[in-house]
Amino acid sequence: MLRNKNKLQILFVGWFLTMLILLIIFFPEDRPIRLNDVSFHVTEPEELFFKNVRSYYYEFEKREDANFHLYRIKSRNKDATQPNITFFIANNWLKDEAYIIAEPNSAVDTAKSLKVRYSVSGSDWDTVSLNTPNSYNNYLFAGKIYLAMTEDARFEILNNGETSEIFGPDDRPSVKKTLKDYFKLVGKMP
Repeated sequence: MLRNKNKLQILFVGWFLTMLILLIIFFPEDRPIRLNDVSFHVTEPEELFFKNVRSYYYEFEKREDANFHLYRIKSRNKDATQPNITFFIANNWLKDEAYIIAEPNSAVDTAKSLKVRYSVSGSDWDTVSLNTPNSYNNYLFAGKIYLAMTEDARFEILNNGETSEIFGPDDRPSVKKTLKDYFKLVGKMP
C-alpha cells in the first residue's frame, strides 16, 4: 500500500514538472494585438477592471463639455524642454467607447503632422505619421508604436527638420503601460 502511494506521488510530480516545462516553452511573452478590426467599444468587464484596478495609476480628468473621462498615467514624462509624446485614454462612457490620443508636448511642432521613426535591432528606419489626429488615426498610430515597443525598437521624433530620441528608458515603461492598458480596455489583447 505504501509502495503504491509513493509511485503515485512520483508520477504526479513528474507529470506536473512536464506540464510546467511545456508551459514555459510554449507560452508567449506578449499576447498579439488584433489591430485589423478597429473598434473602440468597451465591454462592461473590461471597463470595471480598468476602473477598479488600473485607474489607480492614472490622473483622472472629467471633461464636462465632451462627456469624456480622461486618464493620463501619473508616471509620464512632464518635461516640456525636449520633444516628447505621451498618450492618454479618453473614455466616452455614454457610448461605451474609449479612444487613445497622442499628446505631444509643447516642444513638438505639430503644424503639419506628427512623425516618429523607429528601428528594430539596427534595421532600416520605419516612419509612422499622424497627419489627421482623429480617433481612427490615433488608434493606428498608437498600435504601430506599441508593436514596435514590444520589439525593443529605438524611436526618434522628426521635429522641425531635426530628430530627437524619444521613449528612452525612463519614458518607455509609462508609454507602454498606457498603450497596453488601452488595448486591453478595448479588447484587442486577450
